[in-house]
Amino acid sequence: TGVQTCALPISLKNNLGLRVSSHFLGIDAAGYVFDGAATVPSVFYTLNIDATELDNSVFPPRVVRVAARPQIALQPIYHRVTVTGASAVFSVWELLLRGEIALTKAYRKGSASITEQNTEAVLEAEHTFSGESSSFTAIALATWADPRDNGLATNSTPSITRLFDQGFGGGFRWQASDPVLAEAYSLFDLKHGGSLLNTQINYKLTDAWKIYGGAQLFH
Repeated sequence: TGVQTCALPISLKNNLGLRVSSHFLGIDAAGYVFDGAATVPSVFYTLNIDATELDNSVFPPRVVRVAARPQIALQPIYHRVTVTGASAVFSVWELLLRGEIALTKAYRKGSASITEQNTEAVLEAEHTFSGESSSFTAIALATWADPRDNGLATNSTPSITRLFDQGFGGGFRWQASDPVLAEAYSLFDLKHGGSLLNTQINYKLTDAWKIYGGAQLFH
């Protein structure tokens, strides 16, 4: 197995980003755009089979033995992306709602060639139950994505985000005391059948120093 990293020239240009936010009618809204190098590469794989051994004592030469040596070549490609999106946070009755949508375009063969396009959206609802010295927040969320590679990246391995093209899940956030915060959530995908379980606990030593511990389980 071999790994060869490739960074396209256009991915090395300057990163540009802009975010604008506003509060109106009880809604915190924001819009943003980013153009720059992708933080996670796409990984392409190639399977090569080498079969060469000829019998030169006869004419024409013929193959008398096949030596098959499968070789898998992995090539992470750091490409350039353009991301545009919007988000909103507002409350309805006693629920806090958060929503976000983003359109990502990946460029791999030059600044004018789009090889991947992905539309993603997430909606989250949460409600907090407050006690004398602690609080408990229940969370429900849903995800949706519409990836399109235009048939030019069919051998690109899917990333973790592709596990949740159409997913739903829930979790909680428990503030047991001032220094202790525990979080856990799970997400299930309806399209690919994947699942994710994430747990984390934080302990605040000071305002500047914190201890984190947790685990993630993918299926």
